[in-house]
Amino acid sequence: MKKIALMVALLFVLRFVVRADTINFCHVYYNDIKICEFTNYGQAIVIPVKANNIKDKDSITVRYFRDTPCRDCGAIVTVADTTRNLTITTGKGQGTFGPVSFSLKKLLNYQQETGVNYFAVSYSEGLPSTLSSKPFNLFEIILK
Repeated sequence: MKKIALMVALLFVLRFVVRADTINFCHVYYNDIKICEFTNYGQAIVIPVKANNIKDKDSITVRYFRDTPCRDCGAIVTVADTTRNLTITTGKGQGTFGPVSFSLKKLLNYQQETGVNYFAVSYSEGLPSTLSSKPFNLFEIILK
């Protein structure tokens, strides 16, 4: 009986000491092939893409997971030229960890017109009526 009381007391104390935590993470795919997997804590991720290999239908797909999933939320990935503060392309999806894709051909066309090689990729998620979360940077793409 003393063992059971000790176990219950120990579990009660551990309840206040131990905290569960979930880490947000991201998977990045190039034409359905996973090329990168990371958490977004303190990492600067740069994904190089060979510009001369890009074909018309090539795309990057982002799947982002956070610890408070939302099936009904819209998800938007924005690709921007940070030097000119200009959005180049966006991709839209549905739900946490749902796939959101954008065309690499649009980035290639922009590079050929402007000479810009670096693109910042950001993510935001929220209910369709509000899209409540502010965009945050996920990674950068460099066209080589």
